[in-house]
Amino acid sequence: MSTRLRRFAIWWFVIGFALVGVFGRFPWKADEPYSFGIVHRILADHAWVVPHIADIAFVEKPPLVYWIGALSAKALPHLPEHESSRVAVVLLVALAFASIHASARWLWPEARRWWAWSKEAGGPFPMAMNAGALTQPGAPRGRYAITALLLVAGTLGFMEQLHKLTADIGQLAGSSLALSGLVRLGARDRSADPRAHWTVGLLVGTGVGIGFMSKGLLVPGWVGLTWLLASPMPGYRSALAARAAAVACLAALPWLLTWPLLLLARSPDLFHEWFWVQNVGRFFGTARLGGNDVTLLDRAQSLLFIAFPVCLGIVAVGVRTWGARRRTTSLDWSALRDAPGHAFVAVFAATALTTLLASGSYRDNYVLPVLPALVLLALPATLGRASRLIGLVSSAIDAVFAVLIVTVVALWWQLVARGVVWPHSLAAAVGRTLPVPFDLPFQPAAALTAVVTIAIWGFIQRSGLRNALVTWSINMAVLWIVVFTLLLPWVDAARSYREVFTELRESHSPTTCVATFNLGESELAMFEYVTGFEARRAVFMSPEGPPVPVPNPTADACNWRLVLSNETVSEITPDPRFWTPVWRGHRPADAHERFVLFRRRPQ
Repeated sequence: MSTRLRRFAIWWFVIGFALVGVFGRFPWKADEPYSFGIVHRILADHAWVVPHIADIAFVEKPPLVYWIGALSAKALPHLPEHESSRVAVVLLVALAFASIHASARWLWPEARRWWAWSKEAGGPFPMAMNAGALTQPGAPRGRYAITALLLVAGTLGFMEQLHKLTADIGQLAGSSLALSGLVRLGARDRSADPRAHWTVGLLVGTGVGIGFMSKGLLVPGWVGLTWLLASPMPGYRSALAARAAAVACLAALPWLLTWPLLLLARSPDLFHEWFWVQNVGRFFGTARLGGNDVTLLDRAQSLLFIAFPVCLGIVAVGVRTWGARRRTTSLDWSALRDAPGHAFVAVFAATALTTLLASGSYRDNYVLPVLPALVLLALPATLGRASRLIGLVSSAIDAVFAVLIVTVVALWWQLVARGVVWPHSLAAAVGRTLPVPFDLPFQPAAALTAVVTIAIWGFIQRSGLRNALVTWSINMAVLWIVVFTLLLPWVDAARSYREVFTELRESHSPTTCVATFNLGESELAMFEYVTGFEARRAVFMSPEGPPVPVPNPTADACNWRLVLSNETVSEITPDPRFWTPVWRGHRPADAHERFVLFRRRPQ
């Protein structure tokens, strides 16, 4: 395969991975439904300063992502709100990809010097295979940069999170942009661009601002602490760095002050809840908002899974560097002097991961803004030659994914042709999470996209590309594209609330508000959006200290009650003398989560 065709194939996989699964579906549990619910409330009630879900203020996160979603929906009024608002995802992911691509380009000279030094020291390289590798030391830096995006597609932590409308996408974009500016500062050619402090400062300040306005203090804290820790490094203690820091502070100020001051003016109590409870309280564990009881071992295991396989690439680079140090006494290469950009990225990653391990609360999605740094640290593992064993590993990866892709195509064909899954053992396995039987519609555009993707993947297999990280990433991108072009309606039926709440709306039409019991933010948001009924939460839970239920007096006026029970909460039954159950439902393939609608008896 020619270099041009190979580049086209890689871009197809990268862009396809980024776009497929974003549209053509309803918001998916867990965080996306409430994020869209905020967008829906902004559009309906113009709640731009204080985000709302149903009848409650929701100031867990600043509203930048929700603002972009609402503006996208306003710009595309002919589309359903849940589709048009996800244009925000495309914009923010594009910003993150552009930032990662730029960082890799600026780090390329450092990676090439490191490879030349380690090659001179001798010894095999642990990840790449042969001259057919995607990136060679003499290749243009653009090829090295696109390899970084390919590793994004292969990293498990990016898979689902990259496609959903959540605040984490904004935090990812801000973190990636700020990191690119700081990489530019450390890895730049000092003989060029005397005005680089403006570029660096604007990138860092804007990235910090976007991260802050998406999810709060985490990204500003990481960037500030890392820059402080990196100040002894060459490039980060110069006059240029000081000027860049001043520009970054000025660029970040509008982001850091505007919305908090508006919120403070609107409601000091809500400002207190946002700043002290949702930000400071989460870190120190005083706020009981979920993720408070995750052990250190569980966090470490989660990090390894989310960062797979780039964590192996980082280990490979470390082993290569350590081995080269042992085999040579030459002092002509130093990480701080010859790879300051990589050294800064390493400090950033270590600072962020230490913060997450020490924080009072932890969830998997918190790791998302750290992953670009881990990808950049693993990227040099795609250079050079390696052992025959790694070639066998790459072939095994291809074989496993070939079986998975054939299985997906077979499932799609069965569901389109007959609506069932065969054999029965496979039907029983997938039926635990997906509805079976299921009538899957034939979609020509989706089928054509899957066929083209598989064909390009077949050409790649013949190109001599033998690199463990790249092979895995290509296969993961292909699998994602094939699954979510062919099977998206099937997955959507199980992951969204559209079907269950549509059934409720078509069977009953409450004439007054509906009081809800045990519905979380996601269920509340989707209930209001799908049914159009007014929901009022029956009780509020105090976010500070142990959760304490606080009754909502406005819910007593509602003549309807919707109760949710699941594996952790048994069914709540109102007094049968006053309430009659009139409807029961649950999402397909999820019998553990049950909704019951009650109507007040006439008195």
